[in-house]
Amino acid sequence: MEWPRCPRCRRDFALRSPVRSSLQRVARTVGLHRFHCQFCDHRFTAFFVGEERAETEEEKRREYERVPTSLAATVAWAGGQGEGIVTDLSIAGCSLRIASRIPAEGPFRLQVRIAVAVPPIAVDAAEVVYAGPERLGLQFLGMREEERDRLRQYVHGTARALKAAGGPQAAGGGSGA
Repeated sequence: MEWPRCPRCRRDFALRSPVRSSLQRVARTVGLHRFHCQFCDHRFTAFFVGEERAETEEEKRREYERVPTSLAATVAWAGGQGEGIVTDLSIAGCSLRIASRIPAEGPFRLQVRIAVAVPPIAVDAAEVVYAGPERLGLQFLGMREEERDRLRQYVHGTARALKAAGGPQAAGGGSGA
């Protein structure tokens, strides 16, 4: 069965929403699933019986699909900045490999360079949700709508390209929420 399209924007870029209630758990047993469109943020219920795939606990909690990347980025905070590499990207955040020591508290600003001849995507406010050795997990808190649209276009296009190329199952419909 084909993965459901968003009834609002008609794109095939929806993920199943994480199960948050016993009623949703029961509904899934008969094929009714809650979905969240990654492109227009519309949430909808659709009948879906199809190939299931194993999801990690982390994927089950995610609201937005992540795509693997290797994009140069600059992160800035009050009193400093550092250079890093975005190793995966979603509409809501990213993982950043960075050697610089940064403060635990934000807010942070981020610029992600998606192509040489294109201005970087600017995130006006982000917070650290994970800090490990040379790696940060950032959640995007604020960005201008035109920047969010550019980010959606990039993530959607990358996910579609990976899916078409038979890349990681994390790309396209059917990935973890």
